[in-house]
Amino acid sequence: MTDRRGLVRLAALVGTSSALYAVALGVVATFQAQADAATNARREPTVRAIEDIAAGNDRLGSTLRSNADRYGDLLDSYDRLTADIDALGGSVGVLGKAVAEVNGQAAALPAGVKMPRLARRATVQVTRTVVHATTGASGG
Repeated sequence: MTDRRGLVRLAALVGTSSALYAVALGVVATFQAQADAATNARREPTVRAIEDIAAGNDRLGSTLRSNADRYGDLLDSYDRLTADIDALGGSVGVLGKAVAEVNGQAAALPAGVKMPRLARRATVQVTRTVVHATTGASGG
């Protein structure tokens, strides 16, 4: 009988220790849940700030891509303008030669030309002459 009582006591001890372990585990889980909730509450402003920074980063990336596209368009325009300016430079060179030639010809002209004096008064005399004319058109 003693063996039986020892087994019952052993079973009761194991059962009691298991129950106490379960209660302790429940208490620890409750404390851990409360600590996690407090930690999450403390981290919430940081999480929101990180989300705001991520959204700002996305907007910045979009702006950078847009600006890179615009920069490429501007480079294309610059290349076209450079070609046009080079063409105009050649035209300006031709124009410069023509201006130099005209300047040379203008330098060969006299500095001034003496204009003749004009009479300030003019008199005109008109005399009438009598003319007799006949035609043979009417039989006369």
